[in-house]
Amino acid sequence: MSLSTTRRAVLGSPSAAALIGQALAALQGAERALRQGQVPRPGDPRHPVNGYSRLTQPYFGRTPGLEAAVMSARDAPAAACTACDSLA
Repeated sequence: MSLSTTRRAVLGSPSAAALIGQALAALQGAERALRQGQVPRPGDPRHPVNGYSRLTQPYFGRTPGLEAAVMSARDAPAAACTACDSLA
């Protein structure tokens, strides 16, 4: 059995497809949460006396965690493919 035939057999299995699908869904969810978290929520902008708007500390505390979640979720699809390759 050739390597490409083996890969097709492994990728055709429900467990391999499910692993990759779950990893991609997690990545999409993390990216969506980051986009939503980057939008200031009510209470995030603070309006000083001179009229300029500044963001509060909870906004800046929220975004690094969301960015870290996206970075770790970006590695998951590649790891799932590597796991599928190692099954062959």
